[in-house]
Amino acid sequence: MVVVGTDGSAVAANAVRWAVREAARRGGGLRVVRAADPWASGEGGDVAGRDLVLRAAVAMVGGQGVEVTTALLDGPAIPALREAADGGDVLVLGHRGAGRVSEFLLLGTTSLGVAGHTARPVVLVRGHDTGARGAVAVGLAPGRGVEAEELAYGFAAADRAGAELRLVRALPSRGVVEGDPLDDLEELLTPWRERFPGVRAVPVLHFEEPQSALLEESRSADLLVIGPGRRTDLRPYLGSVSGAVLHHADCPVAVVTH
Repeated sequence: MVVVGTDGSAVAANAVRWAVREAARRGGGLRVVRAADPWASGEGGDVAGRDLVLRAAVAMVGGQGVEVTTALLDGPAIPALREAADGGDVLVLGHRGAGRVSEFLLLGTTSLGVAGHTARPVVLVRGHDTGARGAVAVGLAPGRGVEAEELAYGFAAADRAGAELRLVRALPSRGVVEGDPLDDLEELLTPWRERFPGVRAVPVLHFEEPQSALLEESRSADLLVIGPGRRTDLRPYLGSVSGAVLHHADCPVAVVTH
């Protein structure tokens, strides 16, 4: 089951379209949810308006062979969407919402408050989202092993889409590299190639800062898969690299919680 949140904005409409394609690839259903409008007055916002938003989203799905259900979520948007994520395999959101303040932000506060803070993966749809590039990029930080959730999600996504998988690792400088980092990546890929023999998987090394490497990869990928990164007091939901990627990526980004 793919769960997608909508608020009636053009950005949310892109997320719904992406979620429809994902549900079709998975052969499962689609659940369209609408949380309370944080800008509406009154407890829970305008229920009739929220229902109209859901009906408009469902109309976009018609004729695409995907079974659709809808739900109005109670309470503030962030905790409501986090809870809704538990009802599916993946939660899909636009990278920002329709609120007046978030129009001036690259990443909306709702998206920032949900991604990396759920047990299920969260995909934020932004940039090039038509699936025409033929690649899924997985950013794997040093220390993440062969059973990393990012790898599992990335290989499954590449398999569903018939896409190439790129395992991306960024190293700060050629001068501080010990051993052969390509051998390390090949070792990580070997068991996954056996599990997904139809997926062409290639290791990719960048000798630059991680956020720069991942943003560069996003320009030639249909989906970028990352972990939430190391959290700090200033970034309670996402690490600095993950936050930068979500703000500037040129393709949808899946945040897979460890």
